[in-house]
Amino acid sequence: MSKVLSVIIPIYNGEKYIKRCLNSVLEQTVINLIEIIIINDGSTDNTEAICIDYKNKYDNIIYSSIENKGVSNARNVGIHLSKTQYITFLDADDWIEKDMYEILLKRILKFDLDIVIGGYVKDYNSKIVNRFKKSKLTNYNRLEAQKNLLKNKIFGWEMCDKIYRKDILKEIAFDNDLIICEDLLFQWHLFKKVKRVGFIPIYKYHYCYNLDSATNGCFNKKYLSGIKVKIRIYKEAKLIDYELSKLALENYFDELGVVCINMMKHNYILLNRFKCYQKIVRKNIIKILKAKGISKKHKLGLCFLVLPYIFCKKIWSIRKYLCLKLV
Repeated sequence: MSKVLSVIIPIYNGEKYIKRCLNSVLEQTVINLIEIIIINDGSTDNTEAICIDYKNKYDNIIYSSIENKGVSNARNVGIHLSKTQYITFLDADDWIEKDMYEILLKRILKFDLDIVIGGYVKDYNSKIVNRFKKSKLTNYNRLEAQKNLLKNKIFGWEMCDKIYRKDILKEIAFDNDLIICEDLLFQWHLFKKVKRVGFIPIYKYHYCYNLDSATNGCFNKKYLSGIKVKIRIYKEAKLIDYELSKLALENYFDELGVVCINMMKHNYILLNRFKCYQKIVRKNIIKILKAKGISKKHKLGLCFLVLPYIFCKKIWSIRKYLCLKLV
């Protein structure tokens, strides 16, 4: 039987968890319809030996070893290697429940969707957390899907809990220079091309919390790219729809606060940039306080940034004693 779905798995130094990941795909109820594409992104541990062992055992596994250039480049390579009509992504330190792809494939095929979304949970080993609001099975048109993408309440902008029609991926590539918001930017480009997006609240993708992952490492200048991504989306959203532009603007303000607080958290202050962001927050503080899409905790953090930098620094140093949670 011909394959229908390519599961693209980028991996870097994943010897500790790649077996769990691959086994969760191989146990899928529709495994006969799946090809697995493993992209080894220059691993230096025992990852390659494990992956080659799996490749030799299973004829539906494609394996490629490339120079280390990051997850975005690895995903681009995987898309190029895919031979199926539909594509999905799976991070090597995560896993999926055995009927996830069957449920999503049935939906995308039945309604001829461009994207179908299943949702995910955060897996802390001993604790499973679902941060999303309860919702029902729904099909969205393009604008509805774009709004829900930016709201980030019913489903998120992460790549791996979704199945995509390969045709809509052809003219889009992941930005290799981004380590923050690369998923959002890619999804934004996709959602500008779709006609219909389906959502099924099954939450069978397990995003496993990993302290060594890219988003949990030390803060550095590359993390400022999230602000650039979100202001770019805002500028484009203004040309599409007023409500959509409001949502994009809220995302931009939220990112300003997250970046500034993380600068202080990691003691990585780019003073001129920090003060520039503070000016933007001060100028827009009324809009920020009225914004429905910014949480109370993040609003508190943004209000904190209205203060002169010297006071921000002093308050931050004693925040534990004030029981002040800004992130």
